[in-house]
Amino acid sequence: MPPTSTYGIAGQQGDIPRPRRPDPKDLSYLQSLPLQQPSNRAPVDEASDEVERERASASVLAARNALSSLRGSLASLAGEERGSSLVELCISRALSADPCVQAGDAAAEEGERGDVQAALAELVGALRPYAHFLAINRYGSHVLQALLSRLPPLVPLMPPGNLPPLLELLKDLAGPFPDLIPHISGSHICRSLLCVLRGLPPAALADRRGKKSKHSHTGSATDKSVPPFPSAPVYPVPEAFGGILEGLKGAVCDDGNGSLQDLACNPSGSPVLSTLLRALGGNHVIVN
Repeated sequence: MPPTSTYGIAGQQGDIPRPRRPDPKDLSYLQSLPLQQPSNRAPVDEASDEVERERASASVLAARNALSSLRGSLASLAGEERGSSLVELCISRALSADPCVQAGDAAAEEGERGDVQAALAELVGALRPYAHFLAINRYGSHVLQALLSRLPPLVPLMPPGNLPPLLELLKDLAGPFPDLIPHISGSHICRSLLCVLRGLPPAALADRRGKKSKHSHTGSATDKSVPPFPSAPVYPVPEAFGGILEGLKGAVCDDGNGSLQDLACNPSGSPVLSTLLRALGGNHVIVN
């Protein structure tokens, strides 16, 4: 059975830009890469530990090279069943630290931070033109979640020149926010976006999937030891993030036509409203 795709006709769906269908050669290229996740098993000895580090390092470098070489195809791959899982894995590996970089080597660590930020810039540039489409796409939404879940610890280290494109991506997701809230895929993006704007840790972005979910989130964090909604941001965020968050509050809460009540009764909308209230006021919120 061929892999599922959710593209339809290439071009645009209404006013939403859509990527082309993915090239099978790009999918084959991704499938050929050593993108396996590092083993959780304790090393038997120093030699096996070194081998494991080298494998993990090769996976990180392969993922970063793939993001660079496939930049024009990432959005297309993200909307396809098998491609989306591989892009998620690329995100997870490319934005992870290279385990072969020696701790204490200031120059090497600085270079590694630069490589991570370069990979992040590639991702933002590749996915931003199709952010709305990916947010409502069954597979693309998982890729966006994987990216958003990695942002909170990386944003404080971001070079000033890399911030404007990221802000544009977040604004592109904030624009259709009211329409995304009740959408079965878009609602997950809304919650992730709110957590990013609030500076919450990756664990707060981990999607808690239902028993019937058929898609695993390769790039999501699952550390349950971190409280999902602390009373203050865990990671510092730029001032502009606060402006976007305030705009989302206005777009959702200042509508006097009863839509807020409708969203509160919607199975996709009610979790977003809960996240919005907590993001605005921490654990204890008083709503007039």
